[in-house]
Amino acid sequence: MYSVFTSPSAQASAVSAGLQTFLSNDSTLDVFSDDCCALQNWARTNDIHTPIVPHEMAPRFQSSELQPASTTISKTPYFTVSQLRTIYQIPNPTRENIVVGVMSFGGGLYGTVGTNGVLTNGDVQNYWSSIGIPTANHPKVIVVPIQGATNRPGDDNSTIENTIDVETIGGICPSAQLTIILYIAPNTLTQLSILLNYIYSTHVSVDGIRYKPTIVSCSWGAPEIYYPKSLLSTIHTIMTNMTNSGMNICTATGDYGSNNGVGGTGNYVDFPSSNPNSVAVGGTSLISPNLIYDSQTVETAWASGGGGISAMYSKPSYQRSIAGSGRNTPDISSNSDPNTGVLFIIHGQVHVIGGTSVAAPTVAGLLASINCRRFITPLLYQAPSNCFHDILKGSNGSYVSSVSYDNTTGWGSMQGTYLASYLSSTPILLSTITLQPSVVSLGPGQTRQLTSTILPANAANSVLTWSSSNPSVVTVSNGLLRGIAKGSASIRATSTDGSNQSATVAVIVSPILVTNIQVTPNALILVINNTSQLTATVLPSHSTNPSLVWVSTNTRVATVTNGVVKGLSKGSAMIQIKSTDGSNIASSVLVTVVSAIVPVQSLSLNQTSVALRLRNTISLLATIVPRDATNRAITWSSSNSNATVTSTGLVTAVSVGTSVITARSDSVTATCTITIRT
Repeated sequence: MYSVFTSPSAQASAVSAGLQTFLSNDSTLDVFSDDCCALQNWARTNDIHTPIVPHEMAPRFQSSELQPASTTISKTPYFTVSQLRTIYQIPNPTRENIVVGVMSFGGGLYGTVGTNGVLTNGDVQNYWSSIGIPTANHPKVIVVPIQGATNRPGDDNSTIENTIDVETIGGICPSAQLTIILYIAPNTLTQLSILLNYIYSTHVSVDGIRYKPTIVSCSWGAPEIYYPKSLLSTIHTIMTNMTNSGMNICTATGDYGSNNGVGGTGNYVDFPSSNPNSVAVGGTSLISPNLIYDSQTVETAWASGGGGISAMYSKPSYQRSIAGSGRNTPDISSNSDPNTGVLFIIHGQVHVIGGTSVAAPTVAGLLASINCRRFITPLLYQAPSNCFHDILKGSNGSYVSSVSYDNTTGWGSMQGTYLASYLSSTPILLSTITLQPSVVSLGPGQTRQLTSTILPANAANSVLTWSSSNPSVVTVSNGLLRGIAKGSASIRATSTDGSNQSATVAVIVSPILVTNIQVTPNALILVINNTSQLTATVLPSHSTNPSLVWVSTNTRVATVTNGVVKGLSKGSAMIQIKSTDGSNIASSVLVTVVSAIVPVQSLSLNQTSVALRLRNTISLLATIVPRDATNRAITWSSSNSNATVTSTGLVTAVSVGTSVITARSDSVTATCTITIRT
């Protein structure tokens, strides 16, 4: 996405050119597009000379102040990550292997990166040792640049972001069974989708071991309004696939309050935290003099913490009890205020840093400690209140903290002991229901079975309830549809596990029209006063109205009633069979009425044996005696595939060998032996 800043007077021209605009204040218009050339052409045409700049992902941290070496940490408002772990009562890590991915769009990590990508002797290892984590408990760190990016720790802001993410996750989950992968991609908005898809679909191989994250931490973002809808849709699909597979994407909600640094008076959420498939982590201001969450602990909403209501994503089902029509953020929060910030080591020096960049990896560290392998955001909205420290004071601009959920801190900060226990013991809920086919056409009386697919596949309760919006049109039982009458209806399958997931199928019930009528026999010879039955087969067999009408074109010669034909006098008549459902399908049978049947007495062929070369042909002629035989129809057949014969007696030599051609009229036959040579 690219921008050019100009005056509000250019808004009409920009809109007519198909560009997006945003009036950030009374004197500045932001004109933006994902097509840089289109933006350049418009600016040139309108004599606008301000530079065109790309919108990029930005790290969500604030303040990078050096901490004086003489300061006693316990007497400052600052914390180490291990102290945060104690205050939030995060449990000891499990002994299971766990992989956490960290998303980055620049910079790198200080230290030695081997040819296998493993980082050693870096700031992160020094930091973990400095806060009391034994070397034996240090997580493994792997650096994975993609799309031409490299490990460039000289890029200060990006490197600060990368370092605090990795140091936080490893400090919250101090375990040698933890592997942290830092993924570095170039910094453009489109790279977000590329990096997410890479993390989701690609294993990282190191020394013969394959790694793939089940938890992802993303402390980068940009205002949601700067993303093209097509890119938001692409990223939404990828993130949905990730959470359906049990992954969690912990995202920072931003560090510029409810306005998110856009300007003007509006409220704007950050992306990707606004996506319903993220664990959106907001910010608090934390004072805890005893380094435990006790009566002297004061935690309020951080004034710069991001949060609000998405303009791009509708409210997900798990937020049904929350006000507003869009996706609400944050879901949960953690200490982010730089005034009560966290100490980190970056390029060998101690810094105090705040921002939701610290909060997102803190939550990722908690999930790593319990080896969480399922999407937790819907669970947060069903969790007992003791899983959170409800934040009751503070504001981030337009939103004010209140009892229960609010757009400053979500449900509050985590009470690690209870939240970890809840997430570890809660049954796995459904996240997605897919029904196939998505649109169904039925006829009255016709049935069709729907197929349901449940994700995740290991959900504890996969039982669905089925309902029809119009049972007088179509009914449903365990996914089996039955058409009742003409009309339309919606079929809904709903989860029964409390996840409130559902899926719908559109059903249209309309008459199934007749497409063909097959009648046997296809010709009929009758003696005067005799009768014969014609049989009609309607296709398709499930036609709604298979009723037929039978008509004789010459009732002096023959009549017909429900397919029974009676000969009345010598001559011929056509029996017509017609559909009655409006399809205008018809078939007919020729009836010949005679005074008496003259049988065929003999049948002869003009040749009884013939030698043919491959692919040559010969016409056989048949003679019937007597000449006035009533039925002079002849059928032809071949004894095998060496030769073929048509309905007129044309024989073709197909392969070397012998074949007998038979002509038949009534019960009388005649044959010709065909010998085929090369």
